[in-house]
Amino acid sequence: MDNPLFNKHVQTIYDSVLEDAGWEMLITQLVQDLDFRSGTIGVDSQEEGIITRFSFGYDNQELSLIKDYYHKLDIWTQALWSQPMQEFHPSEKMIPDSEFKKTEFYNDFCKPVDIAHTTGCFIQSDHTHGLRIAFQRTHEQGSCIEHIGYLNALSPHLNQAAKLRQQFKDYEVRLQSVTAIIDTMPIATLLVDENARIHYANANAEQLFLSHSTLQNKQGVLELKNAFRNTFIEILQQTVKAAAGQYEADQNEVTINYSGQKTMVLPATNEHSELEIQVQPIGAYESMFGMHIRKPLALVYIKEINPQSPLNRDILQSFFNLSSREIELASKLVQGKSLNDIVTENHRSMNTLKTQLKSLFAKTGTNSQ
Repeated sequence: MDNPLFNKHVQTIYDSVLEDAGWEMLITQLVQDLDFRSGTIGVDSQEEGIITRFSFGYDNQELSLIKDYYHKLDIWTQALWSQPMQEFHPSEKMIPDSEFKKTEFYNDFCKPVDIAHTTGCFIQSDHTHGLRIAFQRTHEQGSCIEHIGYLNALSPHLNQAAKLRQQFKDYEVRLQSVTAIIDTMPIATLLVDENARIHYANANAEQLFLSHSTLQNKQGVLELKNAFRNTFIEILQQTVKAAAGQYEADQNEVTINYSGQKTMVLPATNEHSELEIQVQPIGAYESMFGMHIRKPLALVYIKEINPQSPLNRDILQSFFNLSSREIELASKLVQGKSLNDIVTENHRSMNTLKTQLKSLFAKTGTNSQ
């Protein structure tokens, strides 16, 4: 590529592997260097619209209008879903200008803010979600076609950077998420969404699915085989809604809202003992195409209520060589209590609890930071 800007833009693309600021800098550079009106990069959903986005050239009101309403009418993005990935496509090749100018999207949004042309590309997609980059031009600036070749030369680098970034984010999520704690829990524990789709289940949960006929992991969905299913789904939806509204922590943290706990009991049958199911809202982040996506979920604990078979702490100690304090800490964490809750209840210092938690991770072979 002879363009003197190419190396600068490629370097900025790979800067994005390690920090979000790289994407913002790239959009800013390309808009300014290639004379675009504005540009965006982010994750889109065919059902939900914009999930997360970095942009340059839009004011706050324009961004708000797009997010709140006009993304539903954005026929450019709708048309882009059906185009080949990792290639930039100019708007006039997807939708004739004469047809575009008849739309509500053009007349009520694009025309007032002087957006007349665009070009975009899905860098990666799983058919329902995609990492999309797009640029816009005014009437005076004219078509984006002149820059299609240059942008397509950048496309392989965008794709590679997104893959590398996803690898880093996957690693971060493994280290920082609650799954490391879930794996140490002595009872069945799962992360699910409002539709009971299972995002994570520990070994105890998998064993319970095999041994208890009222519960089932059916193609990744937690199923209750009785009349309580609707009640369970209702509880999940209320819980996840609470997580979505109440989670305000830093994106690198996981917060369990103990006060939002809901409990239901499945009666005993001839074959199985009574089950207690606790559901709590949890604010967490997952990674999609290398970008943090806020994902409110529910933490589900399932316990067999059987007074004849209490938790045998000696067995836990023999398996993992845990101290009594470490077992107590694990038990309280699985109940959904935060370290702050345990400090207050047990009159221990935060430093002591953090030391015990670090030891707990080390002895059970899990990682955290």
